[in-house]
Amino acid sequence: MPPSPKDSSNKWPYNEVLQTRQHFHPKWIFLRGYHHEIIWSQPCSFKAIPSTFFHKETLNSLILTKEAVPLTEELDDIMDCMECWGRGLNQCWYFKVVDCLGRILSQGPKVPKALVLKQCIKYRVEDILSEFWNSVDAPYTDVADFETYFDSLDISSGFFDLANKSIQHTHSRLEVGNYPGTDSVNGEESLSE
Repeated sequence: MPPSPKDSSNKWPYNEVLQTRQHFHPKWIFLRGYHHEIIWSQPCSFKAIPSTFFHKETLNSLILTKEAVPLTEELDDIMDCMECWGRGLNQCWYFKVVDCLGRILSQGPKVPKALVLKQCIKYRVEDILSEFWNSVDAPYTDVADFETYFDSLDISSGFFDLANKSIQHTHSRLEVGNYPGTDSVNGEESLSE
């Protein structure tokens, strides 16, 4: 008799995925690439795939054999948003989020949703700050400002809203010179020395 969802259903993330007696029904699954740089030519080790690409028996087999890990319903909003909006905004950000979600799901234990949301958005904010400062690493104070701002937001508003507000906040802080080391001169930023 083949394994069933009941065999894995008490362990996270499997216990938070919609399931029947015989099948898992996630919206997204994450496949690990063993030679990802050759196969997918992208800088991450996971590939997010909508579960509708598979027959239910194939999908169930991939999940039960641990070849794929299902995304929990609680985190579906992140992948939906990244696929529809985030990927077009910035490919690098998309791949970082996919890799982050894949690692969280495959390694466990469960991470609070607020921390997952913050980390996924933080990748984009760090990229914006790194581009502004023309440096690989964004200054700690700038990242800390984002984290403080993010903590003031209502996470129930959804990933798109949180990401949009955080990105706009970061851009507005840079535009008006409200980050340490920036001055607003004639409406333009300049680095203070």
